[in-house]
Amino acid sequence: MKKYFHVFKTTLIGKIQYFSNLTVELVIFFLIIFILLNIWTYVYSDRVIVNGYTSNQIMWYVLLAEAFCIGNSNEVFANEMSYDIKSGNIACKINKPYNYVFFSLSKYLGDVIVKILFFISIGIITGITFIGKIQNFNIRNILLLILVYILGIIINSLINIVVNLSSFWIEENKPVRWVYEKIILMFGVMFPLEMLPIWLQPVVKFTPVFTCIYGPIKLTVDFSFNVFYRIIATQFLYLVGFAFFALFIYKKGVRKINANGG
Repeated sequence: MKKYFHVFKTTLIGKIQYFSNLTVELVIFFLIIFILLNIWTYVYSDRVIVNGYTSNQIMWYVLLAEAFCIGNSNEVFANEMSYDIKSGNIACKINKPYNYVFFSLSKYLGDVIVKILFFISIGIITGITFIGKIQNFNIRNILLLILVYILGIIINSLINIVVNLSSFWIEENKPVRWVYEKIILMFGVMFPLEMLPIWLQPVVKFTPVFTCIYGPIKLTVDFSFNVFYRIIATQFLYLVGFAFFALFIYKKGVRKINANGG
């Protein structure tokens, strides 16, 4: 466990040292937020509540969801894992005194945690400045919210690792990653679950959107213990499921390398 924490800490420190690299993503973040907030401002121009959300709640939802989403992205990490597998560098790493999946997870978390904290902080400052405080937000729920956010980050990290490990069989997995990112964007960032068609809502509840984006943000803008218990149970199921799945396909991939003399 110590070696994985060391990887996490080293990556975290390295990310802080190159903090200025976030400038371009910050510009993109403000551009997307400007567009989304203007769209929802127009939607709420002649109404107070839409599908259970007030204007204040939907604005905060979109703002925090985009901050959380852009903070979770890591193209360098994705390309690095895929390159290791495609180039054969993975053959050198599988003999190291660590598990490649947990090593990659530690590295990924060390990178995105800085981005998430940065963009969430920027999002909160922006929201308080232009929207106002979150309605009915209770600071006493902060520890429960932090838990849900952390689980969401880890689940998203594991899903990205699974996508990257598909390079053992798929020569180019960028389309798979692109589809996953767009599903998160469409059904988790632009529209909360309640805004989707009724027939689609149960489907989305069984997707990573429910655990990675919707759950944490929904509880932030409209906390409910009933929703919390449902989301936390789903998150634990996803966490265990994707952890085992990542380890399973990694072992299958390693056997594939060994069978081919790698």
